[in-house]
Amino acid sequence: PATIAAGAFADMVITVAPSAGGNFHFDIDIISDDVDEANYDILADGNANYRDIEVDQGGTPVPTTTTYPQTGSVIGVPVSLPFNVSNAGTADLTLSPPRVSVVSSSGVTINTITPPGGSGVLAGGSNLGFSIAYTPTNTTSWNFVVEVYSDDPVDPTYTFTVEDLAPTFRQIEVDQGGSPISNAGVYSMTGSVVGVAVNLTFNIHNVGTADLILTYVPLVAVALVCGVTTHR
Repeated sequence: PATIAAGAFADMVITVAPSAGGNFHFDIDIISDDVDEANYDILADGNANYRDIEVDQGGTPVPTTTTYPQTGSVIGVPVSLPFNVSNAGTADLTLSPPRVSVVSSSGVTINTITPPGGSGVLAGGSNLGFSIAYTPTNTTSWNFVVEVYSDDPVDPTYTFTVEDLAPTFRQIEVDQGGSPISNAGVYSMTGSVVGVAVNLTFNIHNVGTADLILTYVPLVAVALVCGVTTHR
């Protein structure tokens, strides 16, 4: 028990840490030998502002610890994938250096990471963009793990995975009459006669799963000609 002398007072300190955003309350009871107010009761309440980090890709939410499926990627073709980090709370959310990082990857090359700009402080209801540029390298599957850092009390390290379990790829092959000719290989002709033109037919195949575009003009070029005249 504590005694407070007549005419004196004693300080009472209660440390309050709201555990969730929105309304909160608690009850304070002071027990004494006061004749008519032996149980002095106080109800304290309030409304707590809060920080709440969220991430989306093109408006599609990407919750923390989940996987964002990236479909239709093409091996060898670079992609810049944009995201938004937002503050769904009511108190300022501050992003912590380096703000965004890729902590692991498999079957993919991370080219660049463009973190959220500005001061890194998001007011309630605001958002900032960031992007990750990558190039898939594995024809079977690829993935990388992203972390976003902030002073969110629940998710200070917001993490998610980006993956493609069935990337597409282009694969060119050439044959002559069904006989494969490897890149930089040699096709040996036999039985040719001087002065007699021969139409030599080749097949260009795309054995991949993504469209293959012949980009050079002309589409096929003949070079290093020696002892022969060619026409296309």
